[in-house]
Amino acid sequence: MSRECTCSDQLEACDCGYSTDKPCFRNDPVSPKHYQSDKFQLIDVIDSFGLDFYQGTILQYIVRHKGKNGVEDLKKARWYLDRYIEKQ
Repeated sequence: MSRECTCSDQLEACDCGYSTDKPCFRNDPVSPKHYQSDKFQLIDVIDSFGLDFYQGTILQYIVRHKGKNGVEDLKKARWYLDRYIEKQ
């Protein structure tokens, strides 16, 4: 598990040394901390499994709920799941 970068706020890559496999982007608007896991980028999982919009969105809310909005995100996942089931 990588440690959090302590570098000053910046959008450019820093050389904090906390991540050996990629540069640190502390305030990266495309890939902020709650979009990342220890092993996988969620977008890569969605693409690998060929998930559609509803499936990807459900997975996204479930995977990110602990680091983002907690139970609120689980309720959003349930809303999308209910809608997905209705369309089947």
